[in-house]
Amino acid sequence: MLGLIVLLISTLPLKVAWLENADKAAVPHISDNQKEFQGTTVEASKLIDQAQPTGSIAGSGTLDGEREWTSAEGVLATDRGLTPPQFPTSRRQLLQESETCPWLTPTAEDDVLKCADGTFCNRLYSIGGWGCCDGHGGRIKCPQNVPIMSAALDCASGTQECCCSTVEGCANYGGERPCFPHCVDQTRQVSENCQDTEEWADSEGFSCRDYYVQELCTIQGDYGNSSESLLKWSNASFSDYQMDDMSALEACCACGGGVLDSSPPPSPPPPFPPRPLNPLSPPPLPLAPPVYTEGSTVTVNDSIYGYPHLENAVQNPSVETILLVHDVALDGTLPSVGRTLEVGGDCGAVHCELSGRQRHRIFVVGRGGALSLRRLALRWGYAQDPANGGAAYVGAGGRLRAEHCIFESNQAGTGVALYGEGASIVLSSCAVVGNIGGDAVIYVRNHTELVLTNRTDVSNNYIELGGAVGAYESSTVLLNASMLRQIYAIKNTAGMYLSESVAVLVESAIEENSGSQGTGVYAHSHVELVLSEGSSISYNLGRYRAGGIMTSDNCVDCKIRIMEASNLSYNYAAFEAVGGASDKPLPGQAAARAVMLTAGLGSSRWGQ
Repeated sequence: MLGLIVLLISTLPLKVAWLENADKAAVPHISDNQKEFQGTTVEASKLIDQAQPTGSIAGSGTLDGEREWTSAEGVLATDRGLTPPQFPTSRRQLLQESETCPWLTPTAEDDVLKCADGTFCNRLYSIGGWGCCDGHGGRIKCPQNVPIMSAALDCASGTQECCCSTVEGCANYGGERPCFPHCVDQTRQVSENCQDTEEWADSEGFSCRDYYVQELCTIQGDYGNSSESLLKWSNASFSDYQMDDMSALEACCACGGGVLDSSPPPSPPPPFPPRPLNPLSPPPLPLAPPVYTEGSTVTVNDSIYGYPHLENAVQNPSVETILLVHDVALDGTLPSVGRTLEVGGDCGAVHCELSGRQRHRIFVVGRGGALSLRRLALRWGYAQDPANGGAAYVGAGGRLRAEHCIFESNQAGTGVALYGEGASIVLSSCAVVGNIGGDAVIYVRNHTELVLTNRTDVSNNYIELGGAVGAYESSTVLLNASMLRQIYAIKNTAGMYLSESVAVLVESAIEENSGSQGTGVYAHSHVELVLSEGSSISYNLGRYRAGGIMTSDNCVDCKIRIMEASNLSYNYAAFEAVGGASDKPLPGQAAARAVMLTAGLGSSRWGQ
């Protein structure tokens, strides 16, 4: 069925009408005075009033009324007053990788490949299949069920395996890939010592270290492949952010610039000789859990004991901050969070991964819990249908805030990535991609407040119904300089589904989605939708009915406001009100009680 969806969506025009100059415009943010839920629907006008310009994408602000959030661009260690480690240049990282010949050992999971940029992908659930590492530097490790890497360098398309269960099985691809010692020597010759231009930062304040950590560029001088890079360069180039007549291409080692020293790096000291084994010595004791003190920061840096350490830290009420410096694969869902807790990642150039291993939900936030996440990749979370929230479940009275995080390859019956009930969820500069499941990628109900801000991108997800965002029972949704795009729904809505809820779009877009009807926005009943200035609902395909906005036949008291300088265009059937006239510029009164259209409708078609 997913193949049919992909085939249908391939006919869409690919003219992405991303927000013009969005990366240079002042991006609004929510005010410091967060409202408390009182069981009533918040008016859309109040949400618009709350969105005031800050003048900076990375500006600081208080979103939960209790804690100050500094610039999201920094690594967690710097926020805690710690000195960050010296990040290696991409050249040195390449040298280390080539010396180990990583393809000689497989990954630890069936059907999971490791890519050259450190990311993992499952060929069964990725669009590219066996070619899921395309765009990530190619594969460097085969899955454990087909562990032998072939010698061929020109295969690994979506239909070619190039990983074999036996050496003989790789005969058609040149046999097993060897580890050439001379490759290390060749790499060493180009591994110059490199110094970034001192105190340089681009016009947005991004330093060379930011370019490296967020993967905004490559050593070859090209744009990076990270979610942060896709957002930063969506409508800009390196030269647009020059400072002192210099862009990152000239200033930063990570982008191919900087000041090079061709002298070879110093040789490492010789290793200590191995100690002779004493046959009478007792076996080593297992690693003991860490000892916590009140208000302590716990560092999880062990891949073998990472899960029990992380589990203990989440459970311990005296721990306020957890810092991951290594990926962690979970052996179960982490304990419910019922206090203020911050979990951050410091894994160098990539996000630290928390993996549910396609068996476990990752986080649960309970009443009184305030969980904040930074620079983490929540992948392979799983909540078996009819369970909710593949990556995280936020219950009544709980709050979740994520900055510069990735929610990828999660699965659930409802709320494929995130589920909130009577809660508050804020995603800032996040990417929600590649999730697969039933009802809605992000599902909120029962007076939940959802905020997607600072270029949060919800894209390339596959669902049965319910949209990228599904909001029910007096919930409120604010899209602030963010996107819902390329969502493929088998049934009805792909963009946003609203029932008895309020949604406001501020300089945001719902684009290139594919569903059966109401593909941009489906308004069910008692809905208020505001498309404010600079926002867009465009290029959406409704396979049967309205691709733009659709109201149901019982949409009583639905208020849809399309403000000046907003955009509702290039949809198949821009607006349709079931029960009213679907072939006229204004819908019938039986369907929508209060509809104001104050902007031009572009080239969209009305009805069918």
